[in-house]
Amino acid sequence: GKPAATGAGYAVSEHSDADTPAVGVHTRAPPVDASRQQHVAQVAPEPADSVPVVHARDVPPPPGSGPGAIQFEESAVMCEEAIGKVKLALVRTGGADGTLTVKYATRDGTAVAGVDYVACSGLVTFAPGEIRKEIAIEIVDDDQPEPDTTFVVELSAESSIVLASRNRSCSITILDDDSWQERMLRLQTQLRNALAHTLYSSTTWSDRLRDAIELSGGVDEETGEEIPPTTFDAVMHALSLFWKVQFALVPPETWLMGWPAFVVSLGFVGLWTAVVGEIASLFGCIVGLGDFVTALTLVALGTSLPDTFASKIAAENEPTADSSITNVTGSNSVNVFIGLGLPWLLASSYWALHGPSDAWAARYPDIAARMAPGTAQYVVIGGDLGFSVSVFFVACLVGVAIIFYRRIALGAELGGTRRAKWASAGALVTLWVMFIVTVCLKFSGVF
Repeated sequence: GKPAATGAGYAVSEHSDADTPAVGVHTRAPPVDASRQQHVAQVAPEPADSVPVVHARDVPPPPGSGPGAIQFEESAVMCEEAIGKVKLALVRTGGADGTLTVKYATRDGTAVAGVDYVACSGLVTFAPGEIRKEIAIEIVDDDQPEPDTTFVVELSAESSIVLASRNRSCSITILDDDSWQERMLRLQTQLRNALAHTLYSSTTWSDRLRDAIELSGGVDEETGEEIPPTTFDAVMHALSLFWKVQFALVPPETWLMGWPAFVVSLGFVGLWTAVVGEIASLFGCIVGLGDFVTALTLVALGTSLPDTFASKIAAENEPTADSSITNVTGSNSVNVFIGLGLPWLLASSYWALHGPSDAWAARYPDIAARMAPGTAQYVVIGGDLGFSVSVFFVACLVGVAIIFYRRIALGAELGGTRRAKWASAGALVTLWVMFIVTVCLKFSGVF
């Protein structure tokens, strides 16, 4: 009869024994011309009960074919950063007689040993008949988004005939998996903020005032349903009503991209900072504390506590300590640059425009004598800041040393075991107390 027509993906071969399929191919009887038995090599996968595929690289070379040569199975491999260890396969081709040994060693590319992967080197020995070996390279996983990096593993041997002519090196590309995690965290934050904006934001001042005055138990963030107020909610509402009404005077954040809300909020912060300063000054006068001690303790503590709570929230909600530590240093910078710079600018402008007064001339006679007639300056008498700045600098060095030690010992600036957290917190609070006590004693005349 006539052979079956060949289609795409099929090769027709004749075989004299229908019960003995050829090794390495899958067979079936075509439904044509039963007088001759034919076998068709199928490219598509067969069911599990069919003849298994035997790849050429898995078949040992016949005895006496020679020692062969060694190469990497793949010339390039990609792996994710969180894989732990990437495995590279070495194969022996062209023979399997005798024992062959090759050396392997890693080499930096854009990936750096000790930062992106663990450098290693060693020997791989193929015993007679062995055709495949694996080596493992450890990949360093971190939490920092970064570009994909690459390094190379190279083969070498005392005799070049041991190595195959190709795939003598393998390039490993480490795919960064932190950036998508960062994107997921950012997306989660954006969704949370959008939900909070939908549930809590108001577009008019009347809505804000009504929300501030009305007693409410809040809103369930998952369902959006209102929660009935409890007794504790009622007590807290009564205690915070003054502040709620005041904060309701801030323009809605949807106006002009939030700039009016930002400016008015900053004005309220400045106003209440001044009020806290005056109250602290009065309290210090009552209990007999000097202005310097009052400013260093009560005023500084009162204005820094909100920054402390903001840093705590940032540390709890961010995967790294960057936000919390940046908030502390940034807020202190704002306190110094704006808290000192803005009042000095206003005072300097006032005296430059207003000119001297009799009280000013009587208080600063030496400076008034050096000034041109009709001109005045804002005067700040320099005190002994060198001692306090020196103590503060030493405390800062110790604090930074503690943070660096935590990074080395614990791998994190914040958090860790309960003992480590309490020890670090206790050390930093002790530094603050020592600074306050030392400077206050100095300016009180004790030493």
